[in-house]
Amino acid sequence: MVKKMDRISAVIPTYNSSRTIMKVIMSILDQVEEIIVIDDCSNDNTTLIVENLKKINNNIILIKNNEKLGLSGSIKRGLDYTTHETVLILHDDIVFFKNNLINKAIKLLSEINKKDNKVIGISFMYCIPNEIFKEYTFLQKVYSLTDYIISKRTEDVEFTIGYSVNAGKAIILPKYLIYKLKLYDNPVLKYGGEDAEASILLKRNGYKLLSMPAVQHLHIHKQSGVTYFLKKEILQGKISGTLARLYGIKESDAHLILFKLLVYSGLLVPNVNVLSLFLLIPIYINYIYRIYKFVGLDHGLLIVPFYKFFKDICLIYGFLYGYIRCKQ
Repeated sequence: MVKKMDRISAVIPTYNSSRTIMKVIMSILDQVEEIIVIDDCSNDNTTLIVENLKKINNNIILIKNNEKLGLSGSIKRGLDYTTHETVLILHDDIVFFKNNLINKAIKLLSEINKKDNKVIGISFMYCIPNEIFKEYTFLQKVYSLTDYIISKRTEDVEFTIGYSVNAGKAIILPKYLIYKLKLYDNPVLKYGGEDAEASILLKRNGYKLLSMPAVQHLHIHKQSGVTYFLKKEILQGKISGTLARLYGIKESDAHLILFKLLVYSGLLVPNVNVLSLFLLIPIYINYIYRIYKFVGLDHGLLIVPFYKFFKDICLIYGFLYGYIRCKQ
């Protein structure tokens, strides 16, 4: 049974988030009782921005790490400063769209939990409204296209109940459960994947999440060059590889990366390379068509096949690195 969840502590781990942290904090300022910001040795103006926000709201607390702890370590440290039994874990580039969404979600969870006490927390899914997507550059649209398509499919869905391997970038959980399941305790997950691991551990223990579209991911607003996006793919690969090593391919949801690894590797093998090309050509055609359909006709379409190739190679490289070395 979910205990009373009317008072919420938000924990936000930050690192060099000067472009996004103000939007993140302002989006929840009136929806939670306290905001714990844990800065992981930023070298930009992140802490200065938070200090200025503290001057206008006493519910904001800034904690500065003396050494880099990574995402899991920062979240775990932030939990020690919370004073309420319900915790919102929020990444430093995630914003809520509307006021009072958190309160509505809490009330909905309380009602559902009466019928199914295994529905224990709330996961807020990505949502990219048309007006925001239109403002993106061509490359930003290409990079965020999957999130955009998913949000289009779920824009009329009020909520779902179940599991998600990517549930934790904005998640509400009872604090006792976080400690009980030892969530955010893995020192290996320094740069990402702590959210996926939390989802895996919740699922392993039979818990389910109420999921609803409510947040926007601002990571593409930090930087927007090709190099930045390819580095993000390498990191995502490392995260997936590390989780696959720790929890297996099935639980880490790494099937697609493994498929890409096999297909691209096949290009180097005589007689098998024809089959690989046979598999890759329709994949590339579909990828270009989706961009044309949702982004429109643009001269940037000419570079899309090359971008996808390097994007996939970066993802595969990161996956192998993470799986073999079990580190990020």
